[in-house]
Amino acid sequence: MVDQLYDTAYECFEGVRATARLLQDPAWSRAQDAAGLATLVAALSDRSIRMLGGLRPAESEQQAIVDGEAAG
Repeated sequence: MVDQLYDTAYECFEGVRATARLLQDPAWSRAQDAAGLATLVAALSDRSIRMLGGLRPAESEQQAIVDGEAAG
């Protein structure tokens, strides 16, 4: 499951990277609505950050299991 989470996080960051490349294209950027672009960038960034933040507790829980097994 952790591998799937990492894969999903990687894909989200690839989306952020692709969006950044599109934003560097002046012709494409000018053709877009500013509010739409802001929403897109915010959604991609927020989703990626939340997903990475969600991985930290999983590592802590895994360490607690390892520590519990060593004590038991």
